[in-house]
Amino acid sequence: MRYLKTALGLICISVLAGCASSSSSGVDLTVSRGDATGRFAGTYNGTISLTSTADVVGQGVATDSRVESVSLRVTDDGLVFMTVEGVVISGVVDNSGNWGVQASVDDLRALVSQKNLSLLQDAGCSLGTKAARIQGQINPPSMRGSVSGTLKCKRAEVTVATLNTTGNLAASSQSTATTGTAIAPSNETAPITPGGPQDFDLNKAVYLHTNVSGWPETHELTVEIGGGVICLNGGFTTDWPAAEIDHTSGQYTIQVNANPWVFVFRDGQWYGGTWEWFAVGNTCKPSRNVEGGHIKQPPLADWTPVPGETVYMMVASISRGSNLNNYQARTNAVKVVWP
Repeated sequence: MRYLKTALGLICISVLAGCASSSSSGVDLTVSRGDATGRFAGTYNGTISLTSTADVVGQGVATDSRVESVSLRVTDDGLVFMTVEGVVISGVVDNSGNWGVQASVDDLRALVSQKNLSLLQDAGCSLGTKAARIQGQINPPSMRGSVSGTLKCKRAEVTVATLNTTGNLAASSQSTATTGTAIAPSNETAPITPGGPQDFDLNKAVYLHTNVSGWPETHELTVEIGGGVICLNGGFTTDWPAAEIDHTSGQYTIQVNANPWVFVFRDGQWYGGTWEWFAVGNTCKPSRNVEGGHIKQPPLADWTPVPGETVYMMVASISRGSNLNNYQARTNAVKVVWP
């Protein structure tokens, strides 16, 4: 009988795509929605790490680990909305601060390698099936959680692919440096270090991407840095129109509406360049992304910020390459001392 089942599975793999099915385990939440969660309500920004291991019959095993910025909004009536690269995943929080969300592979695409995605798709896995549970505790201003779950893909009752996920989430509603000193509270501009480079002027800077100095200043910017995350906050994230671009994985598209800028003083001159894309509703990125490898233009292509260095931060509507939606707007530039 076992040989017959294996034979049926091989026939199904090669011929009958319609007989595939997907199931998951370890993803059920042990948290129920509360009705008095006001003391946990707020916005928490941080990072989420994910290690995914895909084991596909005939293809072998592939493991990948990634980290992305994450933003979580907790309401006073028991709901949690987690945003990763523009994808919003909903969950719950109880009256004791225990919280959880369930996520599919599609939800977490930004954290799964293209190789693993391709392996799962080739095996006929449903990427919309819930494959991971992110669950943890809120102790304001801290919000933490762990990631776990297993997705199994079967054909003719034979398991042809398995995806195991593990990881961690750490976020905070208050930005602090590694020393515990506030870098930039959400209601202030970033602090100024005396003695830094002087005479910064947007009109005198050298632009390594689109020159946006003449674009209308429509929003005030505040900057938060801490816990490995940088957040450039302002109402632009929902006010500016979006355009669709391919995700770096090449597997799907995302809606973006802004690029963050950094201005660096080098050899007696201010240079400005974009270093990332902001998806609609997202204003946070890993702080390690603020560096020359993301700017990709000389003379900043080899630049890495050092503690105590003075830079300026700004956000503009799409300005990296072509202006995809022909909309021009920017924030003010904010002086930041790198922690």
